[in-house]
Amino acid sequence: MVENLSISRCRNLPRGFLLFAVIVVTLELVVFSRSYVIADMSTLSVTRTSDMVKQGSDIDMLILGAIRSLAVDAKQLETELSDFDSVYNYSVPSLGTSLQFAMILQKYLDHNRKPKVILLALGPETFGKFRIDDLFYSLWSGEAIRFRRFFTIIDIFKYMPWKERIFLVPLFFENILNSYSYRMHIRDYLEYHVFDVDNWGVDDVIERNAGLVRHMEETNGQMIYGAEREVSEHELYFENIFPLGGMAQYEYDSFYLRRDENIKRLFSIAEFHNLPVIVFFMPVPGPRYDLMQKYRNFDYIQRRVREFEETFKSTIFLDMDIEYDMPYFGDSSHLNARGAKIFNRELQVALENLTQDGYGQEALSGEGLAFEIGSPIEGRIRLNGFYEKEEGDTQGKSWRWSDGLVSSFHFDWLRGDRKRKIRVSFEVEPYIVQADKEMIVGTAVDSARVILRPGTGKYSVDLLFPEGEDLHLSVAYAEAASPGDIGASPDERTLSVRWFNIGLQYVPE
Repeated sequence: MVENLSISRCRNLPRGFLLFAVIVVTLELVVFSRSYVIADMSTLSVTRTSDMVKQGSDIDMLILGAIRSLAVDAKQLETELSDFDSVYNYSVPSLGTSLQFAMILQKYLDHNRKPKVILLALGPETFGKFRIDDLFYSLWSGEAIRFRRFFTIIDIFKYMPWKERIFLVPLFFENILNSYSYRMHIRDYLEYHVFDVDNWGVDDVIERNAGLVRHMEETNGQMIYGAEREVSEHELYFENIFPLGGMAQYEYDSFYLRRDENIKRLFSIAEFHNLPVIVFFMPVPGPRYDLMQKYRNFDYIQRRVREFEETFKSTIFLDMDIEYDMPYFGDSSHLNARGAKIFNRELQVALENLTQDGYGQEALSGEGLAFEIGSPIEGRIRLNGFYEKEEGDTQGKSWRWSDGLVSSFHFDWLRGDRKRKIRVSFEVEPYIVQADKEMIVGTAVDSARVILRPGTGKYSVDLLFPEGEDLHLSVAYAEAASPGDIGASPDERTLSVRWFNIGLQYVPE
């Protein structure tokens, strides 16, 4: 009876109302969902990058950052850096919070293969102190539209800490309609084509945006703001520049944050995934740089970055000269086309030097190289067949359990110039079933057998490594079992050997 009543009411609705509803829904889903093609440059970039994150990419070097780092030409790096077959710039303009870096990385890893390395481009003003209500001020303004285009309501609950969710959920629903989000762009577009009023100074914005998309495709994501402009002295502004030096003393609480707390969140995610992060800063105009030097901000910033390098072993700081002359900027902080060309060349050279230098490691000579297994940097050492890092009552050491009967170590940045012997040293502890059993350590051309005694022990073998290949080491175990299988604990992992560290050293000839 109730069902029949509902059907009857629907039939009694005016046909005009039903037609109106169909038109509204159609416009919302078909027309306004595509209205980013007449949007501003930032919204265009955010929308395109958001769509690409969900496509299942296979990227070796992933570039993350905010609006300034859109000037990085990933295609140039892809062409010039022999260690990376694919490079893409996934930077996006500000989404209203520095949480965006960690959230974008989490979303990327959920939809794509893990990259070899991340380039994280920051502005020096990233470091500072601000109130939580300041954090979300910009989200309650125009940047809310961009945030909603990149993150769904599911993403908010999946990637955002609970304290911030309470601000974002109502904001998300306020901006959920495409027609609401793009009403200003549509108005400007109509004013230009109907009344010949060009509010943006770009003539046909659709043609402009089509050109920008073509350029992003050619450069793997680059977008330059004010490409042909040169900033003048009176146009410079100095927001977010204030003394930072004494700020390292205050404590984090629920009302105040360091801006770099959210950067640390990204480092933690990267370290969990055994993923290296190369941090660098985008250039600033000379007058801005001078003011930050006056406040000793760069001393503070470099100290903070060094602390990150010490805390997060997967973090590497690329120290570059970031003071550029004003003619290389299109506005107070964005590089123009000339500045971007120079910076991209300098970034390429710096990355080449870094990779050739083994990501900051010393050459394989003298004392050799040593790696703590609990904190390796992928690119310095890449692990296969291991569980996640663990810590416990082993005199402060961290470790990883090998998974099953086979594991391997890859030193992707070390390549043998000729066949030669390398001493491989390691500290391990066999699982119960592997104790007093054989472990075979080998390269493509050589192998050695080691009997592992119960308890933690140090071992070394001399192995011949081949010429012209990245150093690769495979390990085979005689036994492996889960604690659950032998009744030791409910743990169902298949364990063979606990690895604490590994080292390489040339054997004297």
